[in-house]
Amino acid sequence: FLINPQQTQAVTYIVQRLSSMAALFYLTALISYSYARLHQKPALFLVTLVFAGLAFFTKQNTATLPLAIVLIEVTFFQPPGKIQWKKLLLIALPVLAVFGFAAFYFFDLPLEKLDAITRTSHTEYLTRGQYFATQSLVVWHYIRQFFFPLDLHLDYDFPIQQSLISVKVFIALAGHIGILLFAYIIRKKQPVVFFAISFYYLAHLVESSVIPITDVVFEHRTYLPNMGMSMLVAMGFYLLVQQQNLKKIALVLLVLLILWFSYLTIARNAVWTDQIKFYQNETKYSPNKERVWADLGKYYLKDKQYAEALKSFGTALNLGKEGNTLNALPTTLLNTYFALLYTNQLDKAAYFETLIPLDLLSRHDKAVFYYMQGNRYGKIGETSEAQKSYQQALIINPAYLDAKANLAATYMAVSYT
Repeated sequence: FLINPQQTQAVTYIVQRLSSMAALFYLTALISYSYARLHQKPALFLVTLVFAGLAFFTKQNTATLPLAIVLIEVTFFQPPGKIQWKKLLLIALPVLAVFGFAAFYFFDLPLEKLDAITRTSHTEYLTRGQYFATQSLVVWHYIRQFFFPLDLHLDYDFPIQQSLISVKVFIALAGHIGILLFAYIIRKKQPVVFFAISFYYLAHLVESSVIPITDVVFEHRTYLPNMGMSMLVAMGFYLLVQQQNLKKIALVLLVLLILWFSYLTIARNAVWTDQIKFYQNETKYSPNKERVWADLGKYYLKDKQYAEALKSFGTALNLGKEGNTLNALPTTLLNTYFALLYTNQLDKAAYFETLIPLDLLSRHDKAVFYYMQGNRYGKIGETSEAQKSYQQALIINPAYLDAKANLAATYMAVSYT
């Protein structure tokens, strides 16, 4: 769990430390619950509730925590074949109550809003059936990557499955069902294996089922589920070590695995240290995705490598075409505009101004656009237009010092003439 390279994104990608923090609270809640049950210490159930609340308020993928507690109870504490449903309900209710409070706090949740709430932005094009079909393949991608993490990257160009009725999707779903049936069959002889497999799928339930998310693949989504996969691998080594004739082989394989994963994790983290090399790596794995080329161009732009930035933006713009219509991302158009201004291609920049959908830009980007537009007007001697642009930038962001300074400079220039 600690050294698998697939885990690096949830630690090194700063915004997704949400994932590792959520997993910390989620797993601590499970551990405190298990300890309370094993040692008959009811006070620790309060600790479980506290950490459950922290998990719920950290990230939505922790919504499965009540089910994980039920899974622990059924697997390790309930008599085999005699599930005490009333007891399970009493155990799950307090955690469900904490979850309900978190849900109402975040979403002001009437049930009729549930469909809108269980969608992220820009997923109208993606039906729940298409997302579920796609995730049936994505989870196999995650499983393969756990054992062979040689193609790690941030921005995947994973094909959307248009229907549940396809050979690939059928085989993928059959494989998942087969694994879960196998786990169920051996649950009495190997409860840890049953728990590990069930937990892996349970922890993927929020992000890899029927709640559409714009980006269908992200490695950080495997952080919590990989605890189940790690338990399964550890249990596999444990069972091998119990076989006297396989003990030495198993230990050698374990050491080699630890060394290999450690090397890959260090190498993957090294890629994160250089923004340009990072996105060069992205273009290798997702060469047909506009966003990765646009991001590479953005970092070339920051590094003042303007020629390379324009090449990258050119590739991004070509990928953003739909037939003869340019349908590129607003940020691709905006950053191309900046690169043209930095290279004094003012006529082309003026053309790009007409293409940028200002209503789709963030307030920050919109203010920068007007500031740069003011600079363009200043370069061609249109002082009054430059003033209007700087003033517009300051309406959006009154604390924009560069816009204030340039606006003041235009007033000075006018006063001297």
